[in-house]
Amino acid sequence: MDFAARNPSKKIKVHSRLCKYVPKQRLFEGYENKLIQDGSWKDEEGMRGKMQKAKQFHY
Repeated sequence: MDFAARNPSKKIKVHSRLCKYVPKQRLFEGYENKLIQDGSWKDEEGMRGKMQKAKQFHY
């Protein structure tokens, strides 16, 4: 019981989408993780999925 009181579990906020801006190329890249969107993501080895490029656009 003392171990649980001293070391509470840590919650991680995980986003399913991410945008990256490349100023030299004037490019926006959009990434998404399908496991998070499906609801099957877990904080375990092999269950985190990967951010994959979904869209990109220049301006």
